[in-house]
Amino acid sequence: MRYFQLFIYSLAILLLQTTLIPRWAIFGVFPDLVLIVIVIYSINRPLEKALAFALIMGFAQDLFGFGGYTNALVKAIVCGGVFLLREKFSGDTGLLITGMIAGSTVFVSLLLAFYHYYFFASPVAWGWELSSSLVRVVYNLFMTMVILTFSKKVLLSDEQE
Repeated sequence: MRYFQLFIYSLAILLLQTTLIPRWAIFGVFPDLVLIVIVIYSINRPLEKALAFALIMGFAQDLFGFGGYTNALVKAIVCGGVFLLREKFSGDTGLLITGMIAGSTVFVSLLLAFYHYYFFASPVAWGWELSSSLVRVVYNLFMTMVILTFSKKVLLSDEQE
């Protein structure tokens, strides 16, 4: 039953991310709900389950949206970072989630900027990338509160049936 709930929830997040969320852009920046869900899901899961979830969600985000198949790789890297840092973190889970969302948002933004620079030879305005990363961090942190309010049972439960 929990896997079915997770599937429906993931599908809803993907549909929101690719249809409605881009219309809520502030200064051309919109939140990455898939990144938020992956970080929250990876907090209490074994690496294998979290990595599989991150790859599937990232690949689905690439299929439904845009990204040139970079989202799957980037989301897997973020999932690995969450796994490595959660083992060494001894504080509140909410602080870990907040820090991982903020750090991974900047990481993903800069990594995608490097990707476009090196593979598509498109010039990157680094000032814009850094300032848009700040706006994206604030936006993602706000959406993290919204997602945690509605989905604690689905994303943070320890045991899947």
